[in-house]
Amino acid sequence: MVEVIDTSTHNVLGEIPAGDYPHTLGFSPDGSTLYSGSLGVNTLDTATSQTPSTDGRHWLEAIDPTTLLPMRAPCQFSEGIRPFTLTPDGKTMYLQLSYDNGVVEYNPAACQTLRTLDLPLAGPGLTTSPHDYPNQAAEHGIALSANGQWLCSAGTIDNYAALIRLPDFSLASTKIIPVGQEPAYAVNSPDGQYCFVSSRGPTANNVSVISYATQSVVATLPTGLHPQVELAARIPSSALG
Repeated sequence: MVEVIDTSTHNVLGEIPAGDYPHTLGFSPDGSTLYSGSLGVNTLDTATSQTPSTDGRHWLEAIDPTTLLPMRAPCQFSEGIRPFTLTPDGKTMYLQLSYDNGVVEYNPAACQTLRTLDLPLAGPGLTTSPHDYPNQAAEHGIALSANGQWLCSAGTIDNYAALIRLPDFSLASTKIIPVGQEPAYAVNSPDGQYCFVSSRGPTANNVSVISYATQSVVATLPTGLHPQVELAARIPSSALG
């Protein structure tokens, strides 16, 4: 389930039923809908299973953030739901799934897959068995540029970030950008001009800054061990004193 916490009082205000192993949360751009994606039972290895539903409920839920109630029946997937991002109008979602080295274009209101894009295997991805994917994720982390022209997808098993052109939903080979080991997440800079991709591999431990304008890495920021989820925000200097 998903717990709702009042950040001013630290009290739990409510609990929302979810699929098995809820993993990713995200609001629609207008704030009217909270989406919750679940992995299924992530302790089970279903890399070659012919009946992936045996590892539980892979649900994408639309939740009313005011009433904390589901807005409609959940969309159901055959694999676990990884990070996702939405277009500014909230009508189209781009998401990643467990074991899938690619991106799905999706209509969350109709529970309808619109298009799928397979991404090329590279580096460790060429020889890594799906049974050995880090936390069952081939891709993990996706962001949409501010102008809506690019998706930035973190290729966890491939050690790259892929820039996918929109609206044609295509990838040019020149838009495969090497980053550190096991890229784990992708998030936009506050101004929307850059994609930050964290790399958590044994000798990486950094964040690559990718420019949407030049489609290249313009900076590499060292971090502590195993950087994972990122959140970009503007913080007043008074809060850092």
